[in-house]
Order: sequence, then structure tokens, then C-alpha cells
Amino acid sequence: MKINGITFSEVVDVYDNHGYDREVEVLGYDEAGNEYSAVGMESVGELVEIYEDTIELVSEADPNAPEYYTYMITNKDQFGNNVVKPVRTEWLPA
Repeated sequence: MKINGITFSEVVDVYDNHGYDREVEVLGYDEAGNEYSAVGMESVGELVEIYEDTIELVSEADPNAPEYYTYMITNKDQFGNNVVKPVRTEWLPA
């Protein structure tokens, strides 16, 4: 889900569970590589809302850091929730 130029996708904590709906903490990144945290709602394993007033900058991207791609795989756990895991990282040539 994209809000204010930030793409949120990684659920890192569950605050409250309401059956099929959960209040969660999610991480997101902008195009510059800055990392953000926010609170949102997930329904049946899909992120459906981000509370814009909870968005905060977690860490700024280092412009001198080497660039790399991380390949991710998404699976469902035994409860049907999406689980994202890194599979492989490849460094780009300088």
C-alpha cells in the first residue's frame, strides 16, 4: 500500500486482533530508500489502511551505501497471514 510516496508492506508487530482484522505496525520505504514505520489495519491478511498521523521516519538512507537487490518470497503461515522472508541479496557493480 502506497501512502504519501511511501510503500508500506512489511508487518512487524500486531497490536490488537479483532478476528479477521488486526491493528499492526508496518514498515515502508520511499524512493530514496528511507525507512518509515506506521500503524495500520490489516483485514484477512491484506493491509487495508495506514493511519497517516502515525507515520514516522525510522532511518534515512545513506547515499554512499552500495546498492543491492534483495529477493523476497511471500508465503502464508499456519494462520493464513502473509510472511515475507529474504531469499538472496545481490550487490550491484560499483
